[in-house]
Amino acid sequence: MSYIVLDVLGFMEDMMGTYNAEMSYIVLDVPSPFAERVLSIRQHYGSWRIALPVEITIVGSSGIGVLRYEENEVDEVFKMINDVAEQVSPIVTHFTSVARFPNTSIFYYAQQNPEPFVQLQDAIIGTGLKFDTSPFSFTPHCTIADFTNPTEELVQEVMSLPVPQANIVLDTLSVYALDDRVLSGNQEGCRLLHRTKLGKNA
Repeated sequence: MSYIVLDVLGFMEDMMGTYNAEMSYIVLDVPSPFAERVLSIRQHYGSWRIALPVEITIVGSSGIGVLRYEENEVDEVFKMINDVAEQVSPIVTHFTSVARFPNTSIFYYAQQNPEPFVQLQDAIIGTGLKFDTSPFSFTPHCTIADFTNPTEELVQEVMSLPVPQANIVLDTLSVYALDDRVLSGNQEGCRLLHRTKLGKNA
C-alpha cells in the first residue's frame, strides 16, 4: 500500500446506515506467522503502519490507483471481485530480500516471482471497474516500514533485517478503506469492506 494517497480518501453513507469507502484498495492478506513478523518490526520502529494490515497490494498502490466507488456500480463491485477470485489459484511465494523504493524511505520485502500478482491485477482491471491511475510501475511487495529522513545507520539496519525463508500461501483477497487516522497509528482508520478466498473454481 505504499504510495496510496491517504488524504483523498472519503466515506459515503449507504442505505443501510453503514458506510462504504469512496476509494479503497484491494490486497492479498499475508498470513500468520509472517504477518506477525512484519507487525513486530513496525512496532519496534514506532511506524504508523502498525495500524495497517500486512498485505501485498494489488489495487491502490503501484501499477494502478485506488478503486473509485463513484465511478462504479457499487452493488457490482464485490461481485466482480468475487468472480475474479474464484478463478485464480492461491499464490505461493516467498520473500527474497529487503528492498527500498528509489528516492523514498519505504522499505519492503520483495517477492519471489511477480508474474502471479501481475496476472491477478490484470484480471481485476479486466472487469471494467474504474480506478485512479498510478505513476508507478507495478512492484508486488510487502511494506515493512517507512521513515522520515532515516540515518544511514538506520537504513543499513533495516536493509539487514532477516528475511523469512518459508513459502507463503496467499489465498485471501480483501478490500480495505483508509482514512487519515492511520497516519497517527489509529487502527480505526482502516476498515475491512469485503473479503473472499482465491481458487474456489480454479
